[in-house]
Amino acid sequence: MSWNLQAKLLRVLQEGKVRRLGDTRERELDVRFLATISAPAEDSVRQGRMRPDLFYRLSVVDLYLPPLRERGGDIELLVEHFLQEHAKTQKKGVPRLRPEVGRLLREHDWPGNVREPAHVIEGGLVLAGEEFGLEELPNYLRFCTEKKRSPGRARLRKPRQLTVSIYFRSRQSFRL
Repeated sequence: MSWNLQAKLLRVLQEGKVRRLGDTRERELDVRFLATISAPAEDSVRQGRMRPDLFYRLSVVDLYLPPLRERGGDIELLVEHFLQEHAKTQKKGVPRLRPEVGRLLREHDWPGNVREPAHVIEGGLVLAGEEFGLEELPNYLRFCTEKKRSPGRARLRKPRQLTVSIYFRSRQSFRL
């Protein structure tokens, strides 16, 4: 966030007032803010990316949420939630998750945090029938030869065979 925008946000936080674009009068606000930051906020202040006064104004309550890879059994709960949510969106039944998929999902590091399994499940659900198997997972999860699976380290085996398989399963036409 630019310093100029940080200054404007700080003013709103301090005064509890805002002026609409093109308006001549200020309006009172009764709002609460919840702010998140991907890097440690103290480092951002030290490196000059965040105003110290804004940091102190926002740091009334400081919560730390560890990354998904450190939260044990959370992946199962999230996967179940995403299966139900995306099945509803796609107007499909919720498929049964095969055991080997659950094991693979528990072993993955999830560098994309919660967004990553959401997209993995959403994409896999497009291809899934009554069961959600390994075939429905992205290549980097299925065919990675290293212990830690992540998109940047994936080594694919038989990509053409996979493409043809996806074509027939999804009944979509596209060029190979």
